[in-house]
Amino acid sequence: MAVTTTFRQPAPPGHVELPWDPTGRAGSGLRRRSAAVKNWLVAFEAKDVDGVIGKVPAATLFRILQSLPGVG
Repeated sequence: MAVTTTFRQPAPPGHVELPWDPTGRAGSGLRRRSAAVKNWLVAFEAKDVDGVIGKVPAATLFRILQSLPGVG
């Protein structure tokens, strides 16, 4: 799922806002207001990941999964 930093306030349907902090202290590691976009799905393999800067909290991941067709 892709992440965007350009979206309206409040986040439009299909967007799930992610935790962020300008200093990078959020568990996600994101430094800008960001959202996961449920219709920007891309398949990739573990070898394609260059590194991990953070993790999405379980409650946020649950909201993302619930918003996907056939999952929630």
